[in-house]
This record gives sequence, structure tokens and C-alpha cells, in this order.
Amino acid sequence: MLQRLKYKDLELEFERDLDKLREEARDARSKTTLPPSDESVVADLDYYLQQVRESSPRNAVIEAWLGLESSAVSTATHFKLMPEGARVTASSAIKALVTAGVLSDNDMRIINELRLLRNKAVHELSASISEYEAAKFLEIARDVSDIIAGEAWQKFGGCSG
Repeated sequence: MLQRLKYKDLELEFERDLDKLREEARDARSKTTLPPSDESVVADLDYYLQQVRESSPRNAVIEAWLGLESSAVSTATHFKLMPEGARVTASSAIKALVTAGVLSDNDMRIINELRLLRNKAVHELSASISEYEAAKFLEIARDVSDIIAGEAWQKFGGCSG
């Protein structure tokens, strides 16, 4: 099981940091009112991610990160937070969500730490991620996606301009 992560000059203890991030994300999510959602779609996604996690924890981390990015892009696009005609990337969408006050500094810190852990999973061939660690990453990424949707829903009333 991967215990330590070194990425550039930043060293993280993978499991301990996942535990810490999970608590912070849970706390932030508990303060957010979630928009209505189709429970069957959520259940299907959960089932898919569980299957990926069981077969390849590394791929589960990647899929969870892609889901978080997708949430940021779809939210920024839906609420028209991107400049007209701008190329929409996950990074630009996240910046727009910060500028609009949807994401707090703490939310951004969690996202940045998740990004570092995701980079580890993608770029370091020697990284060994357990199913348990992947499950934690999935939970945190889902919480952050819920925060993005919930905070935008609260701020903008669920409808775009």
C-alpha cells in the first residue's frame, strides 16, 4: 500500500492525507444543500466506479478525477460563468467557479491536493494504490463534485440567466 507520495517538492502521506481530506470534504459538503438529482443515475455511476475500483484502483482514481472535472465544467457552463467564446477546460472552469464565489479557498485546497494525488496515480509507474485508498479518493471527489453543484445551485438558484 502506498504510504508516502513525493511530487516535486511536496511530500504527502497518501493514506493519512486522504483521511484528512475526507474529513474536510465531508464537513464542507455537510454545509451544502444539494440540487435535485436522478437517483438511478447516481446509483449507476456508483456501481460503475465500484467495479472500476475493484478491478483497478489506479483507474478508479483517474475516473473519480474526471468526474470532478466534469462537474466543474458542466456547472461553469450551465451557469454561464465562462467568458463568451472561451475554450472551456477543467482548469478554467474551476477558476471561474472560484471567481464566482462557488468554491472557497478551502475547497480549492482540497481540489489541489486531490490533483497532486491523481498526478501520482497517473505519472508514477511505481505507485501502488489500494482498493481502500481508491475508495477514499472516490468519496472525496464525489463530495467535492457535490459541493460544486450544491454551492452553484444555492448561489444561482438552479437556473442560468
